[in-house]
Amino acid sequence: MPEGEVIATDPAGGAEVRKGGKVTVSVSLGIRMVEVPPLVDTTREAAEAALAEADLPAPEVRPEYHDTVPAGTVLFSTPAAGEVVPHSTVVELVVSAGREPVELPDVAGAAQGDAVAALERAGLVAGALTQEFSDTVAAGVVISQSPAPGAAQLYRGDAVALVVSKGPELFAVPNVFGDQVPTARQKLEGLGFRVKVNEVLGGLFGTVRAQDPEAGTMLPRNGVVTLTVV
Repeated sequence: MPEGEVIATDPAGGAEVRKGGKVTVSVSLGIRMVEVPPLVDTTREAAEAALAEADLPAPEVRPEYHDTVPAGTVLFSTPAAGEVVPHSTVVELVVSAGREPVELPDVAGAAQGDAVAALERAGLVAGALTQEFSDTVAAGVVISQSPAPGAAQLYRGDAVALVVSKGPELFAVPNVFGDQVPTARQKLEGLGFRVKVNEVLGGLFGTVRAQDPEAGTMLPRNGVVTLTVV
């Protein structure tokens, strides 16, 4: 009842009382008010115990992901500590659920920029970037990632390392003009090139008189060098 109103009488209403008899009147002091105790940075269990000790009911608990506060720790309360509230007030506790788990996308085979954007959309960041030559993956495309999808549980803000292709490694074509075919072939195949021989007039002398591409040209492994032999 509101403060000042009569709660009850003794004897109760309707009872007969002798003239001059004593009647005790109970008057409402209003709703009992209590102070919300400090709860932030305590564990959920400690916060619930503190509320019970303050004679407040069991709280309403709402979990919320947090990048730095350990799971189970109270982030804030509503009403806040120090507020004076009716003893029947249910305090809301927002409790850390720890770091938010995220799903790691598979970015192998994606262009570097697209891979970084995909990681950021997932709540992750691109970490260490390594470049490697590749005969099969085009330059600027992700060869691999670490960790790989499914290898580990990641959380928002974690870094993913990327290995990005520099394309095939290129080698300078040597000058084999004037060499005999076996010598020219040994030089070229030793560098990983393939050799094609075009014989002119039956290639009687077995001497290289032209090469395509010319000496100094940069080719990848398995690139073809055509020799014109007379």
